[in-house]
Amino acid sequence: MNPILVTPDLRYAASFAEAVREFQPEKRYLAVDLDDIPAYIAQIVAYQFQATEERVPESVLWLVDPDSDTFLGRLSIRHHLNPSLEQLGGHIGYEIRPSARGKGYGRLILQLGLDKARALGLTRALLTCDATNILSQRVIRANGGVLQDQISLPERPNPVMRWWIDL
Repeated sequence: MNPILVTPDLRYAASFAEAVREFQPEKRYLAVDLDDIPAYIAQIVAYQFQATEERVPESVLWLVDPDSDTFLGRLSIRHHLNPSLEQLGGHIGYEIRPSARGKGYGRLILQLGLDKARALGLTRALLTCDATNILSQRVIRANGGVLQDQISLPERPNPVMRWWIDL
C-alpha cells in the first residue's frame, strides 16, 4: 500500500461513506448526507476558492490507497489565518478514519500536507490540538512541530496547544 493525497474524488465515495459511519460515533461528519456524496465533494472542492469573513480559502485533500480505492483520512490546508484560526484550527488540520489509526497514517498525512503547504507558498504552518490528544502531539512533534503555547478557550473543555512547523 502506497497512500497518496488526492483531491476528493467520487472514485473513493463508497470508502468515504464507510469512514463517515466510523466517524459519526465521535460526533464528526454528522452533517454529511450519505445519499449525496457528489454534492459534498463539490462543496469541499469549492472551498479552496471561497472566502468570507468567517472562512478562508482552504484546500481539502484525501489520503487514499489508490490500489484498493480506500479512503484513509482527510487533510485541510487553510491558505492563510484569520483571528479564529490563530486560536483554534491553524493552517493545517487532519484526521484519520478510526479503523486506520495506529498505522502511521497521521504522520504521513501531515508530512504530505506540509509539502502541499510549502507549494502554496507558506513558510511556516500553525497546527493546534487538544492538550489531551497525545497521539496528535506525537504526530506534530515527529514532523518538526515546536510548541508555541497552550491556551484555554471558553468554548473548549480542554486547553488547546498551538504548534509551529517551519517549512
